[in-house]
Amino acid sequence: MKCEFLFINNSFDISGTTDCGASVRSTKLIDALRHIGHVDIINFHETRIEKRMDCCNVIYDNYLQQTAYIADEHNAAKRLRKYVKPLNPYSHFTLCREKEDIIDSAIRRKHYDFIVCRYISESIRCGIIKYSDRLIVDVDDNPYNETIRTLASIKLWQPWKYITGLYRAYSVHAMSKKILDDVCLSFYSNRLEPPHRKSVYLHNVPGIIEESPSFACKENHRLLIVGWMDYAPNRYGVIRFVERIFPRIKKAVPDATLHIAGKNRDKKLSEWLNSRDGVSALGFVDDLQKEYDEAQIVVIPIYHGSGTSVKFIEAISMAKPVVSTPYGTRGFDDMCKEGKDFLCAHNDREFAEKTVSLLTSSEECHTLARNAYTAARTNLTRNSFCETVKSAIVQLEENGHGN
Repeated sequence: MKCEFLFINNSFDISGTTDCGASVRSTKLIDALRHIGHVDIINFHETRIEKRMDCCNVIYDNYLQQTAYIADEHNAAKRLRKYVKPLNPYSHFTLCREKEDIIDSAIRRKHYDFIVCRYISESIRCGIIKYSDRLIVDVDDNPYNETIRTLASIKLWQPWKYITGLYRAYSVHAMSKKILDDVCLSFYSNRLEPPHRKSVYLHNVPGIIEESPSFACKENHRLLIVGWMDYAPNRYGVIRFVERIFPRIKKAVPDATLHIAGKNRDKKLSEWLNSRDGVSALGFVDDLQKEYDEAQIVVIPIYHGSGTSVKFIEAISMAKPVVSTPYGTRGFDDMCKEGKDFLCAHNDREFAEKTVSLLTSSEECHTLARNAYTAARTNLTRNSFCETVKSAIVQLEENGHGN
């Protein structure tokens, strides 16, 4: 079987750096597709594609300014239509005609068996829903549950905001179901929350994998947080950890240090983090492997957001003991067990106590690391990711889709 794929990229730096989990997933998806056939890539992201891969051809690589059509969303008439027509797929996401024209032109020039895009929203913005009979959408997280979870951050004194958020959640759910009824294949990343009865579970894979990890505990009392700081859930979690949790840890283990690795365009936040005792905000690091090697424990203070926690996958694949909030390990309940493969903290005090317990027990660190690594190597390999994609597309071909 040799298929022709057109991959549409809007949101991430692909085939280059691994600056966030979503970027890694996009790159791995392209990698899986090129082992099935040939992939043409249209890249609308601001970062140009530097790395070239066999069986891939970048046919468009240019960032499109989006301010014009984003501003349109604030037009009073369009805002009204958004609430009057909640089941209209275009009610929540505005079509970019320029992107649609570029994609349509490419499809007229060449036959593609399948068109692939990350996220329902991006499929709508690019105008490719009309190709639903050969459209593959990587939904990633369940759109309805993702929208519902954002309500947790709304304050009690904002009832109208909560009501409109709930309204949006249900209309997004109806919209997503309607679209996923029509597309030929959809993938999702959280086993607990399939977005559609036909969707296929596709696990995430880490950006880096330590093939021969050391299970020896460093005993250097260094903590590590990995995350893209421009992403609101990561930002909130880091600030909360540094303000409320890390001081408790320092009180019990005075020489404890915290390294924070991840892109951050907010200079004031970086300055504030680096001003705190024992905290080093490193920004983007060229050698993330080194940061994992030198850390004793990885902490994951995530309280809301979407998708699955790639930082958790990466940490256990690097054989590092993990302390996390329940949200930071969401979706891995059937693979990893709390207390056996990682420690879970349900509040700030518990987070500090469990971290201190690990910092002062090399034996517990060693046991968690080994158990978690075994789970990761059993369930989360690159080969299994590629095989899932291939198997799903082979099934489509056998059923006569995409032609």
